[in-house]
Amino acid sequence: MGNERISTNYVGVFYRERKRQGGPGTEKVYYAVFKRDGKVVEAIVRRQYRDNMTPAKANLKRGEMIEGRTATRVEERAEVKIKVWTFAAIWEEYKIYRTESRSLKIDDYRFNTHICPTLGSKEPSSLVPLDVDRLRINLMKKRSPQTVKHVIGIIKRIAAFGHNKGLCQGLNFRPQMPVVDNKVTEDLTPDQLHRLTRSNRC
Repeated sequence: MGNERISTNYVGVFYRERKRQGGPGTEKVYYAVFKRDGKVVEAIVRRQYRDNMTPAKANLKRGEMIEGRTATRVEERAEVKIKVWTFAAIWEEYKIYRTESRSLKIDDYRFNTHICPTLGSKEPSSLVPLDVDRLRINLMKKRSPQTVKHVIGIIKRIAAFGHNKGLCQGLNFRPQMPVVDNKVTEDLTPDQLHRLTRSNRC
C-alpha cells in the first residue's frame, strides 16, 4: 500500500488503498481534488467500508466542497476541536442507547468501578493486549471469573459501539476471557458474606 492515486470514473475523484479500519484487509479511501481561491485543494472524503463511500457519493461530496456547502476535514478541524473518544466518553454516549434500567445500572457500576480508573482515558485503538491482561489478572484476585467476564465484555461492547457509530477505531485484538465454570457464581457483599457465615455455624 503506497501513496499511489487510483483514478475513478469521476473527474477530480480518486482513491488510495489503506488498511481497513475495524476489519481485515484493505479499503479504499476516497479523495477529492479541486481549486479554491486559485489553489489546488486535495481533501479526504470518506472511507469505503467504514463510511459506506462510493465514487459516485465522493463526487457529490466534491461538488458540495467546491460550493462551500460541505467543509473539508482540514476546515472542520480548524473550526472545532475534535473530541477524543475515550472509553469514558464512548460509555456516556452508549448509555443513551440503552433502555434496560436494571442491567444498565449494574454495567455502569462495573464500568466506573473496574474499567474507568485504568482504561477510561484511553481510546479503544490505543489498547494493547497487556492492558486488558493486567485488568483481568488484578480482578481475578478478588472477583469471580463470571464478574471478570462481564467486565471484559463491557470493554468489547464499548469499543464495538464506538466503531459502529463512526466515533473511533475498534480494538486491534480479541481480549482473552476468563474460564467460567458451568455452575452459577456471584460476588457477595460483605453483609451477605457475614450472614452466610453466621448461618453455616448453626
